[in-house]
Amino acid sequence: MTARLVVEGLALVARQRAGHLSVKERRGWARRALVLWLMDTHNIVTTYLSAPPALPLAGIGLALVDRVAPVCRLVDAVSADLLDPLLRRGPGERAPARIVEAVA
Repeated sequence: MTARLVVEGLALVARQRAGHLSVKERRGWARRALVLWLMDTHNIVTTYLSAPPALPLAGIGLALVDRVAPVCRLVDAVSADLLDPLLRRGPGERAPARIVEAVA
């Protein structure tokens, strides 16, 4: 339930920030936000995975390392959505459900 609330909160912020834009502009805004989020997620994952074994990781880092496969599948799926020219709706509309599914 927590993941769904976080995703719903992010969707609300996105609507507030981009709600005044046209549909085309809103999709572009969502695409750029998703690309930035994917880059950040990739950097965080690779940082934790490349940490030396002797380096103590914070609890959140350990949790990420333990669930790295679902996170990588999520990054892969959202990346594929961004590259799919036939996607009828914008990838930003599929990403929230994918996130909730990945953290479930």
